[in-house]
Amino acid sequence: MPVFSRLAVAVQLIAVILSPVLGAAAKPQYDYVIVGGGVTGLIVANRITEDKSKTVLVVEAGDNVDNDNTKIPYKANDLTSAAGLIWEDINSLPEPGLGNSSYAVIVAKNSLMTNATFNASAWEQYVEHKTGPYTYARGNALAFISLPDMTNDTKTLISSLNSQTATDYLPSIYKNNKKLASGFAKQRAVIADIFSRKDAAVAEFPVPADGSYGLVGVEKPLSRGTVYIDAKNPNGPPNVIYNAFVNPIDRMIMAIEQKTGAGFVTLLPEEPEDMWHAYNLIQEHDLIRAKAVRRVSKTSDAGSTSSQRISLDLTITVTSTDFDVGSEQLHVSGRVAKENEHVKLGQHHTLDLELNRKFTIEKADGWDSVALEQLKEACDASKRAELWAVVMGEGVAHICMITEHQTILRQKIEVSVPRKRRGGVDGHSKGMERFFSTTLSTLLRQIDLPNTSSTPQGKTLPLLLASPGFVASAFLQYIKAEATRTTNKPLMALIPTIIIAHSSSAHTHSLNEVLSSPAITNKLSDTKFARETALMDKFNTLMRLDDGRAWYGPREVERAVAKGAVGRGGGVLLINNALFRAQNVKERRRWVKLVDQVRDVEGGEVRVLSSLHESGKRLEGLGNVAAILTYPLEDLDEDDGEDTGGVGGEGGEMII
Repeated sequence: MPVFSRLAVAVQLIAVILSPVLGAAAKPQYDYVIVGGGVTGLIVANRITEDKSKTVLVVEAGDNVDNDNTKIPYKANDLTSAAGLIWEDINSLPEPGLGNSSYAVIVAKNSLMTNATFNASAWEQYVEHKTGPYTYARGNALAFISLPDMTNDTKTLISSLNSQTATDYLPSIYKNNKKLASGFAKQRAVIADIFSRKDAAVAEFPVPADGSYGLVGVEKPLSRGTVYIDAKNPNGPPNVIYNAFVNPIDRMIMAIEQKTGAGFVTLLPEEPEDMWHAYNLIQEHDLIRAKAVRRVSKTSDAGSTSSQRISLDLTITVTSTDFDVGSEQLHVSGRVAKENEHVKLGQHHTLDLELNRKFTIEKADGWDSVALEQLKEACDASKRAELWAVVMGEGVAHICMITEHQTILRQKIEVSVPRKRRGGVDGHSKGMERFFSTTLSTLLRQIDLPNTSSTPQGKTLPLLLASPGFVASAFLQYIKAEATRTTNKPLMALIPTIIIAHSSSAHTHSLNEVLSSPAITNKLSDTKFARETALMDKFNTLMRLDDGRAWYGPREVERAVAKGAVGRGGGVLLINNALFRAQNVKERRRWVKLVDQVRDVEGGEVRVLSSLHESGKRLEGLGNVAAILTYPLEDLDEDDGEDTGGVGGEGGEMII
């Protein structure tokens, strides 16, 4: 099923200077610029100018005036093909939330959406002749659904939304403009309220009469796009980026389809870690749709039999999964759930899921909070960050986020720095100080420092500063001076993690040579799962102390949670992700309920450990679940006749 999002685009330009080709505007400055003077553009302009102190410039390239009430106070120079200003076949910049694909930017004066005159004439054409654009029906039904009517995990989604920094996942214009950032923060508060209500829709479902297709639309997206002038061609079409589905909350909403929480998500694994996420997401009874190659036998009229291998789309109901770590393949076995001309319903088949091949997961029993969190982690690359890097030169810096498998450019900074001059005081030093100040402030908005809501794992990731010459070293000295001057403790904590390296240039491609050095490679491996390892070490230390604050085993941990001892103030639930792959749905729900109780009710920390990592294997030996308590409890291991219900290990006890 195709998906789409209603895209929000924000533009605010403080000063607008039109080129000689466009002409000079009546005023040199405007509070807002609206590109497109159609119905939508004029409605927005009218609403803004209800505040008489605000000025708006509406730029319209069309030659159509809807009616005599439309007043054009100023006409720029010729906006025609003769002036080279006809904007045709415009595509957006690569969309990071949609696989870096580009999409068409519709600039059409003859549109039902943007031109009232065309809209009116099209309606008359339909009334009189039953022809024209109004005959292109999308469907005869449209459902608008609230979030509580689709899932019981609204609190999880709202908590994830509120934990985001206001400018996370937004274009840089929001981070550089306090008014825009403040405006979005207020929008986010409204959206968070809407998420909790049953009288406001967050999704729309157009339904065609013949049921030939389905659409899912996000009504309240948190992703925001932007439009800005192309510096290389200021008279040409602007740069447009929709940024659709950049915010992981939007992608999570798309994964929820029905009131029970059932829904589907289509994934395209691009790196080995994605296959591991898929292995943890796929459960027994899920529906999996993917391409498959199957041998099909045919019998001719003469009675002879032949067979051939064909490629087809198959949907199976999952019965088992097997993850091959070495080949990074995920084998999903099950029964065919949707019949086609080549495969009968109920036949057994194994789908081989591989990198760069799409597949769809549909959960008939619903996306519980743990599955949603796993999906969010799989979609959000920042959750997998292992290292931050700034590759820089004089006046230019590239801030990159590095995971185990890829390098992602998060921000480019350019500041004009005058050249050095002989003798006297020149502007070079001041220019470099401005450059360092801009780079540091931008960096701090991107990276995860302790004591910030954006820190995914409560740890400070290493920071690599690389440059030709001594720019990186000078930037480190600037960071130290700022940390001392402002007594910024999180910034001071960052300094010991900083690594200085030499690069051949200030461009991102030079990071390849830097990252290939043994020192950086070791640093990457050392940071992975560091938080989980530290927590397991702390748990073992508390067990040796024998003070009643460390318990393990299903029954004991559940009792501690029930007494409210795994909550705010240091409580930590350690649980192995193997428990969420339980074939028994009731068993899985048991652990999901425990996670929800600690995280959403008690306010404690929940760490889902990987069964493939050393920390997860250590936890497996303790029954796959353990807890660090906020206050001591005794005798949790006393037998009261209840079933321990242990999974993957025996019931726990205090180690003396």
